[in-house]
Amino acid sequence: MEYATGDLLKFTGISGNYSTVKMDTPTKSKLITFTFVECQDGDGNNYPVVEIDTQLWMAENLKYLPSVVGPVTGSETIPYYYVSGYNGTNVTDAKATANYITYGVLYNWPAVMTGVCPTGWHAPTKAELIIMQTYLGGEDVAGGKLKETGTNH
Repeated sequence: MEYATGDLLKFTGISGNYSTVKMDTPTKSKLITFTFVECQDGDGNNYPVVEIDTQLWMAENLKYLPSVVGPVTGSETIPYYYVSGYNGTNVTDAKATANYITYGVLYNWPAVMTGVCPTGWHAPTKAELIIMQTYLGGEDVAGGKLKETGTNH
């Protein structure tokens, strides 16, 4: 595989329901190994995992949707789940929308705190975000390295 010195390369390993993405900037020939970690939500959705330096991150947006409300429903104490552009309350209909399929689900803070993350996973702390951001070159460039190629989204 051709690359220029300093290029950040993306490798994907797949084993059954498990998928791990690993980023590396190799300086010489080397063996790339993958750690496969279960990342399955309460709805049975399996998510690929990306290894960034020493951290493991979900490589897709969470799609766990036990219930759904319209965008004007909010609460600081009751967990609510939203699908962008969907105004109903039917979970099956919400899961059939293009926004759910492409972007996943939006959660208010009480929903995040009540366990929407797959077992063994959690919302990142500020310190964890800073570690990732620093490894990727700082706040001015980290976001560009995390986004998908192109301008579709």
